[in-house]
Amino acid sequence: MAALALAMAGLIFAGAISYGWILVFATLYGLANVFDLPTRQAFTVELATRERYPGAIALNSFSFNVARLAGPAVAGLLIARLGMGWAFAVNGLSFLPMLLFLSFVPRGLAAAGGRHDWRLQLREGLGYVRRSPEVLGAITLIFFVGTFVINSQTLVPAYSRLVLGLDAEGYGAVMSAMGAGALLGAFGQALIGRFSPRRIDLGVLILVTSYLALAAPLGTWAVALVMGFAGFGTVLTLVSTNTLIQTAVPDELRGRVISIYMLALLGSGPPGAYLTGWLIDALGGRAAAGLLGLAALAAWAAVKLTFGRRW
Repeated sequence: MAALALAMAGLIFAGAISYGWILVFATLYGLANVFDLPTRQAFTVELATRERYPGAIALNSFSFNVARLAGPAVAGLLIARLGMGWAFAVNGLSFLPMLLFLSFVPRGLAAAGGRHDWRLQLREGLGYVRRSPEVLGAITLIFFVGTFVINSQTLVPAYSRLVLGLDAEGYGAVMSAMGAGALLGAFGQALIGRFSPRRIDLGVLILVTSYLALAAPLGTWAVALVMGFAGFGTVLTLVSTNTLIQTAVPDELRGRVISIYMLALLGSGPPGAYLTGWLIDALGGRAAAGLLGLAALAAWAAVKLTFGRRW
């Protein structure tokens, strides 16, 4: 991922960037995430004892989700002040601290679990999810919620430009507000420690309410406040869902089940991005946000009716 970001910066500085290159880099970045995200999710929990699972998961999700939300805000400021190439250059350099940290991690920690046939491992992971209604319900919910309302990287840029008429710096300010909400949500989860599945419901309902609010004719500061609540709801939903799954899954299956969870979360991105863009083109930003909020509410209600008692 560091190499991809630096290569993208080089193409931009050279004036050789094109839409085709962007598609190639996006595909390669998705492939890199296949290795990175499930491994990091499972490895973080392995470093903590079982009684520390909720706090460890909250802190891991804190770093992931706050970076995911605050990153575009920082990028917006860099683009406005220095240019697009510098945003990718800083992104590429930001991976160096993690690479330095990983060079000090004892290799023996990754060796537990041994090696088995990948097809058998896949069947065991899928079989566990199929037999575990609470895990299946959480993964199903995160796919639909991710499709409809955890797609801020598609909605917010279009909404900022087309509805509010903001430039890159204004977009960065809106995303900063969303990052601040995510920061508060993650810190709150880490401090509370103890887990309750009801936080999943609360997080989804906050997200739904935020999207429904965007359907109203709000000013820039009101939209920033709403996106702060959306950031809070996003982290609350993802941290709580992640905690439910990781505390329910046996240690030997954690990596495989988390891979399925991450597939649902990341797999919701492409259809969610396409649907959001299509709705904005067809109906405008406000109507699109309202319809996405209603769709997420319907999906949450369906999952609750199907799996709610198991939670």
